[in-house]
Amino acid sequence: ADEVRVVVPSRSGLLQSSVNVKLLKKAAKDSRKKLVLVTSDKITKNLAGVSGVAVASSVKAMAHVPDSLSEDSTAGSEEKNLDKLQVVTPEEAGEPKQPKKI
Repeated sequence: ADEVRVVVPSRSGLLQSSVNVKLLKKAAKDSRKKLVLVTSDKITKNLAGVSGVAVASSVKAMAHVPDSLSEDSTAGSEEKNLDKLQVVTPEEAGEPKQPKKI
């Protein structure tokens, strides 16, 4: 067979690291096999997309490479988004000043 399908259970720690996905992809390439991960796990799907590995929802389903935003979209995305935030005072945001309580 030219294709190898690996069934990955949800929340499996095995492929929740981009390094592991890339190692599996390299092993498949070295063996001249097309790798397809069979999973419904969102983290694994995203890592597969970042690494260019196809996924399928079931063993017999059609495989596709999922879309992914960037290599850091699964880890550290909160930090990336924080970098884009701008600090604004309430006045700059158009909010009226609150009276001070005495």
